[in-house]
Amino acid sequence: MNNIKFSIIIPCYNVEKYISKTIESALNQTFDNFELILINDGSKDKTKEIIEFYEKQDKRIKVINKVNEGVSKTRNLGIELAKGEYLYFLDGDDCIENNLLEDANLILKNKKIDMFSFGFDIKSGKSFRNCSNNKYDKKLFTSKEFLKYFLRRKINQSICSLILKKDILKEINFSIELTTGEDLDFLMRLLLEKDFYIYRKSFSYFHYMVRENSATTRKIIP
Repeated sequence: MNNIKFSIIIPCYNVEKYISKTIESALNQTFDNFELILINDGSKDKTKEIIEFYEKQDKRIKVINKVNEGVSKTRNLGIELAKGEYLYFLDGDDCIENNLLEDANLILKNKKIDMFSFGFDIKSGKSFRNCSNNKYDKKLFTSKEFLKYFLRRKINQSICSLILKKDILKEINFSIELTTGEDLDFLMRLLLEKDFYIYRKSFSYFHYMVRENSATTRKIIP
């Protein structure tokens, strides 16, 4: 596939119960110029068999199997392998709305914009929380302005509720030294060290499912 627009990177570790729904939410996108990179991080359940099944069904899917090294190293491998102009990180037990990439493509046609930030919601058991603030809907920020609102908790941000241009990640990756807070560390270094424009939309395209012993439980969300 030439001139790939988006690379969706999904670390997969022991997610046999959830990964099919996650993959389906990606494959059901209304915009089809993307690749789906599924990296099996040494799973001990049937995750490997499930993602390899999907790989045989869709040429946009690329499966990588490796020993367990943690979510940061796995995402960094995804960045290295990605051929898309823009990157999206998704975890193997969460889901996205089927119009995410279509809407992102329209927004990112403005070459001034390097990152698309959007709303998300969190479901944990029977509880549900919408993490969007309509006050900042359809706003354009510099990276430093965005950092200010993020630190003041005016804007909630998950690593899985942003799409960013691969080119701005030069010399920025996920710290393999950290066992917690790696997402927050990544975002802070990105906003501090790089100067770029971010478009914010409050609509919740990302659905974050909190599960016990999941990689997602380590995400830092102010």
